[in-house]
Amino acid sequence: MVIVHFWYRRNVTGFAFGAFWFFENFLDIAHYMADARTLILLLIGGLGPETHD
Repeated sequence: MVIVHFWYRRNVTGFAFGAFWFFENFLDIAHYMADARTLILLLIGGLGPETHD
């Protein structure tokens, strides 16, 4: 929604910041997805690997 708002207002700086903010979150998602095969990340609650998603 931030990107759309600045797009309609033709604010290049705000649009660039919103786009950076949106795509920067994919770095955290990629880190989590990479762990799906290796199961290295610790789980909340200290549960074992048999409960890993």
